[in-house]
Amino acid sequence: MSEKQPIKKVEPKLVKKAEPKNTISKRDKFTKNANFRANKVIERLSLLGQMAQNPQNYDYSEKDIETIFDRIDEMSLRMREKFLSTVKSSTVAEDFKVNLE
Repeated sequence: MSEKQPIKKVEPKLVKKAEPKNTISKRDKFTKNANFRANKVIERLSLLGQMAQNPQNYDYSEKDIETIFDRIDEMSLRMREKFLSTVKSSTVAEDFKVNLE
């Protein structure tokens, strides 16, 4: 025969709220991400431009080029409008430069 063990009463542990691990400001976060992403766009445009330096390897027309750059211009304007429509008027303007890598 086995004896029943008494049930131990477990006290709940108090959980402390975690301190924020990352205290980076929203401005610093924007600057970091904007630079990274803008550089990626610039890098990709540069890759596209390399095709023009080797025309013997490609067959394209002026219409093809117009189609490509019309789309790039359209997206660029759309993204600019998106940013401008959400900009906070209370944001202090600081010098912001894209750090080209």
